[in-house]
Amino acid sequence: NERGIVFKFISGKLIDNNNDNGYELFLTNGKGEPVAGAKAGFAAAINGWGRYAGVKRNTKRAEKYFDEEFKENPNIKNEYLEPYFELIFRKEKATAEKEINTELNKLANKENKSEEDYSLIYKWYNRLQEKDKAEAIAKYGLKQYPSGKFAKSIRMDSFNKVRDFTKKMDIIKKFESDFPNDDYIDNFYNSLLIDYVRNDLYDDAYSLMTKNTDKIASFYFYSIGNKMSANKYDATKIEKIFTLLRIHIFGIVRYSVSFPKYF
Repeated sequence: NERGIVFKFISGKLIDNNNDNGYELFLTNGKGEPVAGAKAGFAAAINGWGRYAGVKRNTKRAEKYFDEEFKENPNIKNEYLEPYFELIFRKEKATAEKEINTELNKLANKENKSEEDYSLIYKWYNRLQEKDKAEAIAKYGLKQYPSGKFAKSIRMDSFNKVRDFTKKMDIIKKFESDFPNDDYIDNFYNSLLIDYVRNDLYDDAYSLMTKNTDKIASFYFYSIGNKMSANKYDATKIEKIFTLLRIHIFGIVRYSVSFPKYF
């Protein structure tokens, strides 16, 4: 449910984002008070994704809104633990670890945990180097949701930990077999592509992009094509990549940037 709006004003090249603070509009209840979650949602925005609406990160301001929200609406806290953890962990890691562990233990003891609950607990136990707890919660989560988002995220986690590229592809093929035509498959291919490029394996990257065009995000054709060009990669293959980019997005997405000569 919508709880508020974050926005900026644009007119041609003029932008008004309230001096990098953005403009916020909280939805209110019958008493004219912000609905539960409005302040926490805005806190999450100004500590992260709000930059897309012209809001500069402001941890002090975000912490203020989180504190007010959790005091006024304590039952809403579990919905915003992820952005709240990110805030306090970045601010003061040593102090945050104790508070995060306390919240995770409470959530782990909650009955009827959702997939989102399992995902959050698993992720943050790992962040805190609590490997045994992470593995234990994964075991219960997979038993509860053997084919859901949590199970798929566990596969992705295993994939990211593997360094051998042949084994990475084996994991992808096994996932495709277990979850045919699943949207999550694209995440594996894009992640593998990034790994190839980071290791300067341009031939492998080129092969992956040309054989799995429908699974690769449009942005990567452009950014990786540029990176290959900067590194003097095969010009014919680069042109092929930008040809695929045209096919991939032409008439659907319009970019404000200028494409290189290959486009």
